[in-house]
Parts: sequence; C-alpha cells; structure tokens
Amino acid sequence: MVHNPEPMSWTGVAEFFSHHWGNLASVLGLIVSVATLAVATKARQAAEASRAAARRQSLTEVLQDTVRKSEQVGLFLSQQKWDIVWLRAQEVTAAASLILTRWSEELSSGSQDNLLRCQRLSSTISGVALASSSTSPTAQQVAQVSQAQGRVAQLLNAELGQALRSAEGSK
Repeated sequence: MVHNPEPMSWTGVAEFFSHHWGNLASVLGLIVSVATLAVATKARQAAEASRAAARRQSLTEVLQDTVRKSEQVGLFLSQQKWDIVWLRAQEVTAAASLILTRWSEELSSGSQDNLLRCQRLSSTISGVALASSSTSPTAQQVAQVSQAQGRVAQLLNAELGQALRSAEGSK
C-alpha cells in the first residue's frame, strides 16, 4: 500500500529548515560559487579576446606606418635624395625588427620570413643610400635599389593585408 505523505505545514517547513539549515546553506553556497566561477571565466575570456584584438590593431597600425615609410623610400629614390632614402630605409628596417620581436607569437612563419626579407632589403637600400651620398651610384645600382624597394613594398602590403583581415575577423 502506497502511503501519501501529508502536505507540510508551516511548522513542518520551519522545523525542516532548522534541522537542515547547514546542509541547505552549503548547497546554496556551492551554487553561488559555481555561478561566480562561470561568470569569472567568461570575463577572463572576454578580457583575453579584447587584449588580443588590441594587439592585432596595434600591429596593423605599425604595419601601416611602415608601408608609408617604404613608399617614401620609393619616392625619394626617384628623386635621388639619398639622405632621406637612408633615413626612411633605416626606419623600415627598425620597424621590421620591432614587429618581429613584439608580435612574434602572432606571426606565421611565412610572415616572419617576409619581414626578415624586408629587413634585409631595407638594410641593403640603406647601405647603398649611405654610399650614394658621397659618390653617385651607377644606373644599375639605382635600378637594383628601386627593385628592392618595390619588393619591400610588396611584402609589407601583403603583411598589412593579412593583419587587416585578422583584425576584421576578430570584430
């Protein structure tokens, strides 16, 4: 025979709570702790995502500035203003070094290779520009330096495109 329990009266509920208060408080504490942990985990993930997005944006800005400097190298090469070519080429070399150091974890091995190539080519351009400030370069040297600058611009623009795509994908 099935025994149907009678509904608890207020007195019965009060007595139940008085006898089991510690157990109920423990269960409630556990629920609050799990909820707090879940919220904290989501907040940490959001903060990490925000930090990563800021790093990608910063990389994009540095690459944009480096592309502009590379374009200036080309402009001043065409005008044979060797002192400015030297300065801008040095800045492109330094920027490539900064990017390789600061964002090494975010860069693919292909991007690292491209930036190392930019660094070497810009250093070569800088060396020719420094020598050209005292003696005029040959037409062949000017053509080689112009070709190197075009390759630097091409590589930097490719890296900028990847950085922009990455930054847009994270929004």
